[in-house]
Amino acid sequence: MEKEIKKTNYFILVAMIVLILSICTATYNIYSIYKNNKANYTSPLNLTKEVQFSELNDTTLEIGEDAFLVLSYYGDEDIYQNQKNLKLVFRRYGLLENIIYVDVTQEYEKEGFYDKLNEVLKLKDFKVDKVPSIIYYKEGKPTAIATSTNGIIDSSSLEDIIKNNANVD
Repeated sequence: MEKEIKKTNYFILVAMIVLILSICTATYNIYSIYKNNKANYTSPLNLTKEVQFSELNDTTLEIGEDAFLVLSYYGDEDIYQNQKNLKLVFRRYGLLENIIYVDVTQEYEKEGFYDKLNEVLKLKDFKVDKVPSIIYYKEGKPTAIATSTNGIIDSSSLEDIIKNNANVD
């Protein structure tokens, strides 16, 4: 005697498969939204010293010690990941408190942005022509720069600036 499988068992099986696929899709969508929001609205560096571009003039006047001015923007996952890697370099040398993050998201694509930026920063020996960039200030004066290639700042160039200029061990 062969045992018959009830049609309700097939219905339950199909319903469970649909439920599992729905849960997987919802989880993926929630994760994607979280990941995009994180890259669009936060910096992994140091949010306690974050300034807007409009506040940059006052900020540069107040820099009296050694500081790293990070010029960057939100909305790019590669830049977000790069900043996480740079944070490791800053942490290794104990310089997390010396970071000032400048959000240029609204301005960096505008006409004349780089001219205005270089004028506000009073850069003489070098110019910022790409963002993200990191400018090192020693005793309140800009002394070195690490610029990006395709939106990525090489961590070894940042380490070179730190080793050659900053007072670290």
